[in-house]
Amino acid sequence: MRLSFRTLQRGNAVRDALRRKEDAERLERRIQARSDEPTAHPKHMKHPSFCHHCAVSLVKQGLQKIDQFLTTGEPEQAIYLGS
Repeated sequence: MRLSFRTLQRGNAVRDALRRKEDAERLERRIQARSDEPTAHPKHMKHPSFCHHCAVSLVKQGLQKIDQFLTTGEPEQAIYLGS
C-alpha cells in the first residue's frame, strides 16, 4: 500500500498534535503543583493578577490554533475555530 505525501503529512500533524497536547497537559500539572503553594506577588510586578493559570490557558489556546491549522491545512479555520 502506497500513501500519498499529503496523507503522510496529515498523519504526522495529528501525531504531533497529540504529542503537543500531552506536553501542554504535563506542563499544566507541573505549574499547578507549584502554584498550589500560597505565595505573595512581589510589589514590583506590573501585572500581579497574571498568574500561572492564565499563562497555561494562553499556551493551550495557542496550541489549539496551531493544531487546528496542522490538521486542516487552512489558516483561516485555525484562526476562527481556535478562538
